[in-house]
Amino acid sequence: MLKGKIDSSSGRKNIYGYLLDTDKSESRNCTLSIDNGAHRIVCKCDNDIFTNYTQNKFGHGYHGFRTAVPDALKDGKEHVVELIDEETGSVVDTKSLVFRKDKELEAVKSVINSVKKKEVSKPYTSYSTDLTNIPDGVNIAYILDDKYVIPTCVSAISAISNKHSSSVYNFFFITNEISEHCASLLNSLSSSTVNVYIVQTELKELKDLHVFSSRSYCVATESALLKFKLPSYLSTLSKVLYLDGDIIIRTDLSELFSTDVSDYYLAAVEDSGTLYSQNPIVLKYERYFNSGVMLLNLDLLRQENKQQVLIETKKNSNDSTLMDQNVFNEVLQSKVKYLSIKYNCLFVNLIRACQKFEMEALNKKYNEQFSSLPELAEKALLVHYSSKDKPWKFSNTPLAAEWYSYYLKMCLELGLPKDSIKRECSLLSKNDTVYIEPDRPRIIVSMTTFPARIGIVHIPLQEILSQSVRPDKVLLWLAEPQFPNREKDLPDELLKLQEKGVTICWAKEDIKAHKKYFYTMQKYPHDLVITVDDDLHYSHYMIERLLDSYKRNPHCVSASRVHLMLANSGEDSSRMIRPYKTWKHEYDKWVNQPSMQLFPTCGAGTLFPPYSLRKETFNIEKIKRECLDADDVWLKMNMVLSGTSVVLCDVRQRLRYVENSQDVALWKTNVIEGNNDVQINTLISNSDHADTIISKIFEYAPYPNKEAKQQAKTSRAKK
Repeated sequence: MLKGKIDSSSGRKNIYGYLLDTDKSESRNCTLSIDNGAHRIVCKCDNDIFTNYTQNKFGHGYHGFRTAVPDALKDGKEHVVELIDEETGSVVDTKSLVFRKDKELEAVKSVINSVKKKEVSKPYTSYSTDLTNIPDGVNIAYILDDKYVIPTCVSAISAISNKHSSSVYNFFFITNEISEHCASLLNSLSSSTVNVYIVQTELKELKDLHVFSSRSYCVATESALLKFKLPSYLSTLSKVLYLDGDIIIRTDLSELFSTDVSDYYLAAVEDSGTLYSQNPIVLKYERYFNSGVMLLNLDLLRQENKQQVLIETKKNSNDSTLMDQNVFNEVLQSKVKYLSIKYNCLFVNLIRACQKFEMEALNKKYNEQFSSLPELAEKALLVHYSSKDKPWKFSNTPLAAEWYSYYLKMCLELGLPKDSIKRECSLLSKNDTVYIEPDRPRIIVSMTTFPARIGIVHIPLQEILSQSVRPDKVLLWLAEPQFPNREKDLPDELLKLQEKGVTICWAKEDIKAHKKYFYTMQKYPHDLVITVDDDLHYSHYMIERLLDSYKRNPHCVSASRVHLMLANSGEDSSRMIRPYKTWKHEYDKWVNQPSMQLFPTCGAGTLFPPYSLRKETFNIEKIKRECLDADDVWLKMNMVLSGTSVVLCDVRQRLRYVENSQDVALWKTNVIEGNNDVQINTLISNSDHADTIISKIFEYAPYPNKEAKQQAKTSRAKK
């Protein structure tokens, strides 16, 4: 049986499903009628099936590595018998379908014609059963199926890439079902010092043990329950390092594997969620470990028959929050050796929960001395993408670029990640493929100007081009309505800079100072964007200082100049922030101290990391309606709602204006006449998140005034 999927986003209802006319060995589009009117069924091969089995491009959207082979095909049936409309529950009679060819599916035909009738991919049958002559080395176990083979391969590639040349790795891939193609991917990892064993198992005994719930935050599938039976699957091994498939390994694993666990069931890392979790299951244990990285003492587990105890405990549990982890803690809690957090860094979870705990508490729990989460991320040896924000689904997941770097080593194609403002949607068609460069993000300096300053803009641009660290691109955005003749309206001094590296870009409408970030961040989503103004002189080391700050604080906006936002007293959230003119200016003590309370003046040299701003930042209609004259204010409010802190990169820098640049200046209106305050209050009062904005700015402020403390407390109470 194959379930269809209703999609009403286009204004007409479409049912997206997969059909296969096996008599003709091809997929086709078709139309039909059901109870609630005429619908169109678009019959397409799953993008990931196509990618996995042909290594070619197939542009029908990207939905993660989900190799959803239709049940009808897996069962060897000649026809899809039923198609379910998930919205109405109606069963569609496939005999009523009228087939017609679709040129777009020529690629699919080549896939289907390349295999036997009745199946998309033959199951893999050459499983390794003889585990009696395993060479000495580091034993590593993964559990996977076709849906998780790509992430698992990426994890294994990272381990191989960082091992010592003399180290021998024995990979044991435990699976209950896998295709020949996916098995070939796993076997391709073999080398003179890397041995691959694919171990076939049965999930039947474990299949119904887990109770699924819509309220659960469980990410794992039932295959994770195979962990319980590792002692019997790997009966000839004394010890094995189990790893989840969503982990990147940055070090040789020999030292970790040599950890003495002779008196323990396992060695693991205390789950960092214990810093902030209120889950009663977690709280009932003095220490609660994460089961994604476990060095298992298989001999002791077999000796005390813990395998069966794990299965029985899961069977008698109605817990739906996690697949296996709670059971491991329940059964094996008494003999766990705890490892450094470096061996299982749940960085995405920590970033999401960063306001729920202090670094001091983290250091105390793990007996470490990290100054910040970015330092932890830098020093982590195993990075675990344990949340739902997998890097292969969301390109803006923290540390996603590192995952992609190993993915690209496999020479596999990556379709567009979904649900991300970082997609260059206006630049790429659905058939395009995105490759993320594995080395470093580019440095893009972005500026805008207008007719009153077009004659002097070449001066700051020349200073940008002669920086101690030269940027990869220097962009100058101009509005077409202001320069209707384009280059003919520009001075020679500016045009000559094109030969030295300045790119003149044209915007179809004038959104004032917003032009300096608006288009660049969308065009270069994976890169570092530095915004500068057109009326300032810049230090020779401006970019270098910003980059040094970025390396120390990679998830913060680094600014050359900042102000300290101060709070008013009172209950009205739209009036909680003091007038802009009263805010404190830079102090040396603010340097390298990230805070939501700091307000960057984005033209003096401000570095925005990739993905530091939410999608709504680029809502052009809202910009024009609510904050057209104050780009700094607009950006700051969106930094707050994006959870992005600000850090001052260096000691206070004096503004040096370009001569004859201040005859027309927006700061006179915004600062002296109070327009910044008007637009701040407008944004907060119009926002559905007014209390959240105030709370985020002031609750964790390192330099709060009395009013700030009180307003944060008031906002928290309102929630």
